[in-house]
Amino acid sequence: MIEIIAFRKDGKAQILEDPTDIIDFPLIWFDIDRSQPNWYEAIKTVIEFEIDEKHLLDSLNELHPSFFDGTQGYDMVIFRGLCQGATVEKLKTEQTAFFLFEHCLITVHSQDNLAVQTVKKRLLSNGYKTHHLPFQPMALMHQILDVMVTQFLVLREPLSEKLDSWRLRLVHNNFREWASLINHKRQLRKLEILGEQQVDTLMGWREETREVLDESLMVRYNDLVEHVHRVLNHVKNLQNEIEFLIQLHFSVQSQRTNQTIVLLTLVSIVFLPLNLIASIFGMNFAQLPLLENSYGFFYVLGSMGLLAGSLLWWFKWNRWL
Repeated sequence: MIEIIAFRKDGKAQILEDPTDIIDFPLIWFDIDRSQPNWYEAIKTVIEFEIDEKHLLDSLNELHPSFFDGTQGYDMVIFRGLCQGATVEKLKTEQTAFFLFEHCLITVHSQDNLAVQTVKKRLLSNGYKTHHLPFQPMALMHQILDVMVTQFLVLREPLSEKLDSWRLRLVHNNFREWASLINHKRQLRKLEILGEQQVDTLMGWREETREVLDESLMVRYNDLVEHVHRVLNHVKNLQNEIEFLIQLHFSVQSQRTNQTIVLLTLVSIVFLPLNLIASIFGMNFAQLPLLENSYGFFYVLGSMGLLAGSLLWWFKWNRWL
């Protein structure tokens, strides 16, 4: 499906039913569903510019990373954002392709692209203030990108809550959810790579675009880059925290193992002399001290108890127990 949205000189937006009316408007937005592979052929008859075939293929590639490329006639920006229903456990992303001409913007995306739908709904309902209404393709692209980046900013809170959950589980001795933890780390790494590509794309386009950005737009795009950096920094901090928690988990495991070994060692030390005494009186000699004494058993038993108690007191005094 191809939807044509025109902006009048007073800044109001409306949907055009007849493509031939685009000459009467200062800014035109062609919003195109990627499921229509021949979209360029469908609008070629009403526009006066050529799009490189390689760029057309890139706009249809759902797996294409964030990317910028400029030509003498237009700029192409591909920006990956979150899909609807994406969660911290499974970060699904999709790409949106932007073709920026002097008085025209073309967007190519999936049918359920949340950012484009949000911006389109606000513009058509005149939901933006007058000074926020786009009069340039770059300004219109900024509004869509702003919604896409905001989706990533919103992820910071659930990611932090997820980290709190891992923190509580990793301190337990019987932690076994390593597959889930590795998958979470993979999602964080995916988000980090995505953010780095977004920054490279925005900065590359901002520095190499053939269009001149006024001061207001420059500030807005700088804010976009800063917002992506905030997400990147948050993700990197989460990754460092998870690495620390893993190391802490193994440290706790090692400490508990050492405590068990110390306890077993002390128990062995206590019973070693007792076993020695028992083995001596278990020798098969005809004559042994205390064998004929009616209280000999109690003497030996009391000596063994006194020896064990003395050793336990010694360990306690040295804080080994």
